Amino acid sequence: MLLRLRSLRRFLLGAFQSRLPFEQRLRSGLCIFLLVIIFNLLVSPIFCSTTNIIYNWYFGYVLDENYGRLAPESTIEENRNHVVHETICSKLFPDSCFSVVDVFDEKKNEVNRALLVKGFDSEYDTMVRLRKPNGLDFRNSDTRTWKIDHRAITSQYIAAMIAAPFMVGTLSLDNSMNVRKTMLNIGLGGGSLDMFFHIIAPGVNITVVELDPTMVELAQRWFGIVENAHRRTVVGDGIKVIEKTARENHTYDVIVVDACDLSHNLPCPAAGFRDENVIVNIKKLLTPMGCVVVNLLALESETMEKETDSVVELLKSHFPVCVKAWLPDELNIPVVCLPYALENSDISLLLYRKRFEMASAQFGLNVVLKNAIFRGV
Repeated sequence: MLLRLRSLRRFLLGAFQSRLPFEQRLRSGLCIFLLVIIFNLLVSPIFCSTTNIIYNWYFGYVLDENYGRLAPESTIEENRNHVVHETICSKLFPDSCFSVVDVFDEKKNEVNRALLVKGFDSEYDTMVRLRKPNGLDFRNSDTRTWKIDHRAITSQYIAAMIAAPFMVGTLSLDNSMNVRKTMLNIGLGGGSLDMFFHIIAPGVNITVVELDPTMVELAQRWFGIVENAHRRTVVGDGIKVIEKTARENHTYDVIVVDACDLSHNLPCPAAGFRDENVIVNIKKLLTPMGCVVVNLLALESETMEKETDSVVELLKSHFPVCVKAWLPDELNIPVVCLPYALENSDISLLLYRKRFEMASAQFGLNVVLKNAIFRGV
């Protein structure tokens, strides 16, 4: 063994000794170069992957070439299909706590990132798809490094709220017609809705208002939201923003209200947005051919229909036209309302359904929106 090491040492030193003939030094250098390439292509990946798997199995952590061991706050649950990256409580509302969790769907071979709210552990506030890097999977990589796929919508109600402005004609399926259109989104969550709009309709100027600065931090750190000339996040009270912009006679083509509170009866929309004055101000903010899209969610089965119907009636008392979505797989009820009347509501509803199908197909939402339908109210 000692003789072999000495031979290898003589070989390596000889490759760079100037007194040797040039051809011999060149051959030795090429041999070293080829050995380095072979090691990197064959030996190094096998060694790293094997070390990764053994370390993951023994210590319960995942290794990554960029991050190394997962951060101390990251834990893998017993079923090995969930990674909890961070749990943090709101600075504004200390009783409101959030967890960022990566979830592996074995049947679909997909990894999603979810935002869970304490007290609503069976429901997620936001879920986005992660892009799997080539050659890596959920159990042999640190999913914190994976990119967000903002074009992949996993929630039916988010998909329906995206399709709604196109359905009623406020936004066009021809993107050139959406330049200088404006959107006000009340409620950020993980930003899946507004980031989807930002990608498919880059000409739309989007303002997102979020009450909780902790939610904004989480969305920026874990859910890949961007801040630029066409999409911005404002930390503030959505109701006060609506009041202020209404006084300033500012208008928006699309207003989305997806703001919820911690009520277990009717969390969405939050109680403050079910006020007559707020509804009046929202209507003032709309352009003549604009629309408002509101997410309704009731959780108590005994009072669910009564609670949601009360919000729909409130909206109908101020808007001439409202239609609501029926979603087969979710409790959420997206409602879209218009500030103008329709001459023939039956024909218009048929036209809306056709546009809904076209928007769903064009934006790749037809699978998640399968069997979903908008109905007049």
